[in-house]
Amino acid sequence: MADFEERSGVVACETEWGRWYQTVEDVSLEINLTPGTKGREVKVDISTRRIQCQIRGTVIIKGKLFDSVIEDESTWTIEDQKLLRVLLVKSRKSDYWSSLLENGQYQPNPAQLLQMRHKLDLERFQLEHPGLDFSQANLDKQYPDMMEPYLQTQSSDQQLLGATAMPVSHVSNGENKTDDEKLLESQHQNAATRLLGEQSQSQTTEQQHNISPPSQFDNLLESVDRLSVVTDDMKQENGGDSAVTIPGGGGASGVLLDPRVTDDMKTEPAMVVEPVVTDDMKTEENESLETDEEKSGL
Repeated sequence: MADFEERSGVVACETEWGRWYQTVEDVSLEINLTPGTKGREVKVDISTRRIQCQIRGTVIIKGKLFDSVIEDESTWTIEDQKLLRVLLVKSRKSDYWSSLLENGQYQPNPAQLLQMRHKLDLERFQLEHPGLDFSQANLDKQYPDMMEPYLQTQSSDQQLLGATAMPVSHVSNGENKTDDEKLLESQHQNAATRLLGEQSQSQTTEQQHNISPPSQFDNLLESVDRLSVVTDDMKQENGGDSAVTIPGGGGASGVLLDPRVTDDMKTEPAMVVEPVVTDDMKTEENESLETDEEKSGL
């Protein structure tokens, strides 16, 4: 696919020693050399998962590769005694490398990585449809596994630009916020408010369902429920006594109360009522005292 690269160009990740880029089949490294560097001054060791590049006794690259390569097919060459080219043939052709070494070493920024993936997809289309030319095509495609890091990078760049342009007092007050951050903060505040409302409603419901302590009126009703009222039929059976029985605290028989005599009646002294005698009653009484003899003499 060399002709495809020539027509479409490459999307490379720039590094301190040069740059690297990839195709569907391989990964290429371009390492800058001091002009006049000879082959015996360069040492490159390539294994299935590791690479080490040493130039004039100085290690330039060393570490574990992002993915495995075919060791026997991977090579390196020196061009014009000033450029070292290393070709790493991928073991898995369909995969893309998000960085040259594992743990994100020599990783392109999200925008460059997105362009790399677009380029690889177009190259695959070219392999599947050799009669068409995709070298100058533009691919508008988003990858779900790249969206979050890309958005985080964009947000960080915006915050950095905002912090540089705005006074320190504005930044410290939290006014330099993106629309996404404001929306997220608003959602957190709404969630907190809703949670507090649910807790308050739950506490109110629990208070409404709590059983209040018995009042004096409830105690009075409970005492009345324990009263045993004697009816007229019961009076006849018990000899005509009318009484109300209240169960006692510790006794079995309880207390017998006579409703006809109250405490006030017991404390008042007995009153003797004298009959009233009129004059007519006295005359009748005198007449009744005459003996039969006096009546016969008359």
